[in-house]
Amino acid sequence: MDEIELLQEAANLYTVQPDEHFGAWFQAVEPLSKEESYSLSCQLEPRYHWVRKIRLFFKDTRPPTKGPVVVVDDPPETS
Repeated sequence: MDEIELLQEAANLYTVQPDEHFGAWFQAVEPLSKEESYSLSCQLEPRYHWVRKIRLFFKDTRPPTKGPVVVVDDPPETS
């Protein structure tokens, strides 16, 4: 909590001024469909990488199991 409060205090020291040119450009940008957004995100970081990151994140939070634990990674997707 202390770190969050410190970050908030530091953020309050900034004064952000609107930029009309950026605002006009941003308003003109066409939003991507869900399919386009997903496709672009897979190009930037393929599904295999985020599935592995999620597994690694939750690896230490699982309750202990009896017997050997086998971890199998999904193979990379091919386009």
